[in-house]
Amino acid sequence: MTGTDRDELAILWAEHRCLTYPDDLKFADGLEECLLLDPCIAGAVMIALRGSPLDTWRVRALQEGITFLRRSLRRIPKGEGRSYAVRLIRMSSLTLNEHYRVVRE
Repeated sequence: MTGTDRDELAILWAEHRCLTYPDDLKFADGLEECLLLDPCIAGAVMIALRGSPLDTWRVRALQEGITFLRRSLRRIPKGEGRSYAVRLIRMSSLTLNEHYRVVRE
């Protein structure tokens, strides 16, 4: 991850930590998995910001989470919930990039 990517991940993470889980995701049918992805992504982000590689389970969870969230975006109303989901996708992508960078070193 470049310095810019690491900075972006740190900023997104700082913003994310101050948010509450949006109601429009809590009560949306078929989006229950978002609630489970949130702590999974949080743990992976913290590991990546420490500069450590992820375990296989977390890599797979992030990859599958990105796919699920991207497919779910059209069902999430515009607003707080959608912004929250887009942030989760971006943090997951940046976290995976950091993982692969660390593993290559």
